[in-house]
Amino acid sequence: MNFNEKAQNWDTEERMMRAHLISKEIEKAIAGETYHNALEFGCGTGLVSFNLLLVIREMTLVDSSKEMIHIVKNKIKNCAIHNMSALELDIVKDDQLPAQYDLIYSSMALHHVADTKKLLSKLYKHMEKGGRICIVDLTEEDGKFHKEDKEFDGHNGFNLLAFPYDSKKERLGYRYGNQKNDDCGLRVGLPSVVKYRWDGHAEY
Repeated sequence: MNFNEKAQNWDTEERMMRAHLISKEIEKAIAGETYHNALEFGCGTGLVSFNLLLVIREMTLVDSSKEMIHIVKNKIKNCAIHNMSALELDIVKDDQLPAQYDLIYSSMALHHVADTKKLLSKLYKHMEKGGRICIVDLTEEDGKFHKEDKEFDGHNGFNLLAFPYDSKKERLGYRYGNQKNDDCGLRVGLPSVVKYRWDGHAEY
């Protein structure tokens, strides 16, 4: 998918509603703890992160799309936000993240990545010991979610029952499951939140 071409028209009412709902679920998943330095992978135009401004102290948003990041930077400037920065980075193609993070989250981005195991391994290496990762993405579906986009080259979501975890990464659960909400665009392959606590060993 060419996200540079889609960036200017990305912030539709449906996507903004979905981002609001997803940010609320992430907020519930991290409730009770303070996060000092967070990273959003595949931030797009920042819709999710802008809903989390008041619950995270410092936020770094990364995306491989130059135009998406351009829009985020304009939002940051226009809203005079001081705890958020945006970087054009392609982590999948070995661009390096600039820091360690105690919270990493990603919303509706991983199903665009063919080798998710490689990507998650890189993200874990930039996570502080005791940090957390929240993954919000499609549950496995039959391809209808992207059926209108002929340029889509990702996969059709994740089988949560087969989602990899071991004793070093505690799966704490997910929300949305198989719910249906026709008012927010969560119609096919519904997003789920999976939260992990990590003990400092990047073996995934």
